[in-house]
Amino acid sequence: MKGFENINISEHCKQRYVERIKDITDRQELRRYIVLYEQDIIQNIRKMLQFGEIIYTGKNFEAKDNEIIHIILNGAWLVFVGKDSQTAITMYKIDLGLDEDFNKDYIQKFLEKLKGIDQEYQEQEEDIRNSVLEMDQEMEECDEKIEEHQKLIRDYENRKAGIKESKKSLDVYLNEIDLKRRDIISRLICKKAM
Repeated sequence: MKGFENINISEHCKQRYVERIKDITDRQELRRYIVLYEQDIIQNIRKMLQFGEIIYTGKNFEAKDNEIIHIILNGAWLVFVGKDSQTAITMYKIDLGLDEDFNKDYIQKFLEKLKGIDQEYQEQEEDIRNSVLEMDQEMEECDEKIEEHQKLIRDYENRKAGIKESKKSLDVYLNEIDLKRRDIISRLICKKAM
């Protein structure tokens, strides 16, 4: 696969290579082997990546932060590449405990099933994307209607405030007339208390 020729190889990936390909599990022996053959290990893993096939790009199911990873298949070997596409994280072989032909058949059937799911995903993705666009447009229309109604509400609130002010001025006007009436009555009764 292009783009993985100069990829970094994590220490964990180197260890898994030595454990699983060279069948070295003793920690001291494993470290010694990595020191002696590190460049060969790196080149071999890079070749596995270079001639492999990306079978998955997406969220890492085991990571808590759902980082994006790539899973590359080469024969029966899987190599996991981190979200930055710069580091091979780990690797292992698909081995179901029977013979290599069984493993190959299993992998082939798995890839066929995966291809069908990928095709279904792509078909659904377009439909869903169109639905999302329609929903976005409908939400924009709702926002416009909300804005229109909020403007209408503000207009009615302003109108109501104006009516209140007019009502107050009517009360003031009535008070002025009442004062004139009391003034006339006061003069009529010569300002005597009743």
